[in-house]
Amino acid sequence: MDFSKSSFIAFIQQAFKYGLVGVVNTIVSLGTIFIAMKVIHCSYILSNIMGYSVGIACSFFFNKRWTFKSTGNAQIEMLIFLGISGVCYLIQLAGLVFLKEALHVKAEIAQVLAIAFYTMPNFLGNKFITFRNAARVS
Repeated sequence: MDFSKSSFIAFIQQAFKYGLVGVVNTIVSLGTIFIAMKVIHCSYILSNIMGYSVGIACSFFFNKRWTFKSTGNAQIEMLIFLGISGVCYLIQLAGLVFLKEALHVKAEIAQVLAIAFYTMPNFLGNKFITFRNAARVS
């Protein structure tokens, strides 16, 4: 791993881009979650699954093309991305259920707070595993 100043700056730039993509994904995911909960009347868990599914699709497209500028095989990267997203999602879901069931946090607030359980492991997993070859070039 390169620990130079330019490497650090590139890391911060990618983290910033990932954050911007994350803001868009958060709006899309939470919008989907709250529509599913409040309009369609789905359970908070089904709503969460729906929201994260939509968000993961958006995240792959924008992070592959913009954040990491990957030109790698899309099918392989998608499978790895889905694996990492799946692991991070389960961590997030456990956090959501813990917040809601153990700490009795209101479902809407728990949905927002649970995002923190997902974000950093997902960025690091995608930077160093999914898009590892592109990460050196960006």
